[in-house]
Parts: sequence; C-alpha cells; structure tokens
Amino acid sequence: MIDFDVVKLRSDFNLFEVIFDTSFERKIAEEIIELIAETGEPLTIHDMRRYIEDNDYSERTVYYVLERLKKLGLIESRAGKYRLSNRFSKALRKIADKWDEFLEEGIIERYEIRPYTLFEKWQLERDREGCNLLRRR
Repeated sequence: MIDFDVVKLRSDFNLFEVIFDTSFERKIAEEIIELIAETGEPLTIHDMRRYIEDNDYSERTVYYVLERLKKLGLIESRAGKYRLSNRFSKALRKIADKWDEFLEEGIIERYEIRPYTLFEKWQLERDREGCNLLRRR
C-alpha cells in the first residue's frame, strides 16, 4: 500500500488536493495509483472495468480521473494499458531549471522583487519624488 504522505510537499499538503476538486476524485486517483504500484503491472481496460464494477463507481468519473492523471504525466496509456509515468517529474525538473535560469539572469533584481533595506526604500522614494518634480515643471 502506498503511503500518500510521501507524495506531500509539506506535512499538510497532499498532491492530489491540488489536482482534484473533490475528495471522491482524490480517492479514486489514489486507488488507481495504488493499484498500479502494488501489482507492478499496468492496468488493462478489463482491470479498469472490474475496478469500476467492484467499487460501484461511475465510469465517467473514473475515466475523468484517469484523463487528469494522464494529462499531468502521472500515468500513461499505451495499447490500452495504464502504467505509472515519470513525465510529471521530468516536467517539474524542466520548470525548476527554467526558474533557476530566470534567477541567474538577474531578472528578479531587475524588477526589484526582493526585500528592501530602509536605505533602499528611502532612495526609491527620493527618486520617485524627483521624477514627479521633473514631470511637474
């Protein structure tokens, strides 16, 4: 059984809470991921039908959850079989790399998105007042 506390960014943050709107959808997502992980084998369409029937779930809801998991790259579907995927983590790494590049280029400082010292605040206010005085003339 998968401990979904491991899939948390903070102790009170569950990944599926961000992805899915309802607790029922989160429950289905966790169950599907758990089924795939426990068996180590991909789930077939037949397995999904049996899962839906055994739990008396709506087919529409289960396939909605599957599609969300696929779009996010948590699972993939090939030849009618669902398996866990690493596309999600690869995408997160790309995002992290791009953010690091963004920071390294100094863009954050260029837009002054950082805490100011009192002296810097005074300088900014003085500069802004000077600009306003020049505009009034």
